[in-house]
Amino acid sequence: MLGFLTGGLIFGLIYRTDLIQWLLTAGRPELAYAKLPDLLGVDPLLLTFVFAEAILIFLYVLGKTRARRRDVLEAAVERERLEAGLIDAAEAQTQGTGD
Repeated sequence: MLGFLTGGLIFGLIYRTDLIQWLLTAGRPELAYAKLPDLLGVDPLLLTFVFAEAILIFLYVLGKTRARRRDVLEAAVERERLEAGLIDAAEAQTQGTGD
């Protein structure tokens, strides 16, 4: 948390300096404070919808891959426990079926 405060303080102190303003406006001054819809030339509502859909798809795929990994991980842990002799084969089958 201290890093956030320190970074914010430093940014606030140097933001209005001539060097930072020159870096912001060196290439194209008209783009220094442009917004993404202006840069892309699209309606802001359309851009919001596209980003929302992208986030939903990302979260869906993330949830599906994590669920699959959990199954693989549980099987691998069960196999390791069986090979280490921590459980016997009958107990492994009982735990594998969920009974």
